[in-house]
Amino acid sequence: MINPMTTTQPRRRFFRYSLRTLMLVVTVFCIGLGSIGIQIKQARHQRQAVEAILATGGIILYEYQRTNSDPPGPEWLRRIIGDEYFFTIGYVDFSGSKVNNASLAAVVNFLASVKYLSLFSTEVTDEGLENLKELTNLRIVHIISTKITDEGMKDLHQALPNCMMVHTDRDGSRKILPPATSSHKPLK
Repeated sequence: MINPMTTTQPRRRFFRYSLRTLMLVVTVFCIGLGSIGIQIKQARHQRQAVEAILATGGIILYEYQRTNSDPPGPEWLRRIIGDEYFFTIGYVDFSGSKVNNASLAAVVNFLASVKYLSLFSTEVTDEGLENLKELTNLRIVHIISTKITDEGMKDLHQALPNCMMVHTDRDGSRKILPPATSSHKPLK
């Protein structure tokens, strides 16, 4: 006769888990994949931005280049998947480029993360500045020798009060509109 106290259960090779645990693991996995998908979309968007800006003759600097620091992320991984997954565009310079109101409107959707923008000797007018009002991350805008008027600059400054505006007319007169709240000191 078998004694019930001495019998042992057969050992299972796999862990037991409930359906609830499985659903929780799948949910966490899907959230992780979703966040990776968002990063991939942002990187593609930034790559399109760089291509569009360079096509108009503009120049870009990434945040790490502007601060003279080392590029973020491991070099071997940047070579495999691309720089745009690690870098953020911080500075765009359209100096002497063929940018006008239409081409600025075409690239403005790609400039959401830009903090510094320079328009020197371009064909942009007050009408083109209307497109920049959505760029709330802008901190400094240099506008030199363009067809932009003082009224256009003031209108843009009202839309972006935390942005310092430096406007130099074609005649050489310089106007500085300091940010409403910031530690920036007006340039002389």
